[in-house]
Amino acid sequence: MDRTLLFFGDSITAGSRTDAAPLGIGFVKLLADKYKQTSVKVINSGVNGCTIQDLLARYQQDVIPFQPDLMVIMIGINDAFNAYHQLPGSTNCTSFEADYKQLIDLLLKQLPHCKLILVTPYLITADHADGLYQAMAQYVDAVEELAKYLNLPVLNTQHIFDTVLNLTPGRQLADDKIHPYPAGHALLAAAIHKLLKTLLFD
Repeated sequence: MDRTLLFFGDSITAGSRTDAAPLGIGFVKLLADKYKQTSVKVINSGVNGCTIQDLLARYQQDVIPFQPDLMVIMIGINDAFNAYHQLPGSTNCTSFEADYKQLIDLLLKQLPHCKLILVTPYLITADHADGLYQAMAQYVDAVEELAKYLNLPVLNTQHIFDTVLNLTPGRQLADDKIHPYPAGHALLAAAIHKLLKTLLFD
């Protein structure tokens, strides 16, 4: 049976996607290559710079028409970054969680057959005293709490990177602590695949 798997998020999901390379070059492309010989169709709906409010504004055009059977949402990095730096238009973590719940409620109502998976934001640094790391931790917790409340699968990517950073310098994974090099995308792809495979193939 054919299945449609859609990824919805910001630049980490987008993975430098273009019209010529609609799956990008990041973890979504790695997963699409893994599923190439299966009945799974992969769609990348990541857009650079997106916050949860942006996902709310564009889900009707970038999600609903594809009628996905399974959907992975990864959002929160820009929300935390913008709030930490007090950028214009930024909102706090409480608003982020409320907006995220609204998005999920809308998706579940309009796509009742679709299974949702939430993926937390992260910051790639071993310095847990870093102010942005501590701010990001609030958004990681918010996503996990939301998933628990709504009984949805969730992947804590902060934990994944924290574990790897015990052995690997952060500069080998991302020079800006946010946008992963290929090795970072490979870590994300492996972790997401582990979560997806039972939902896709069992």
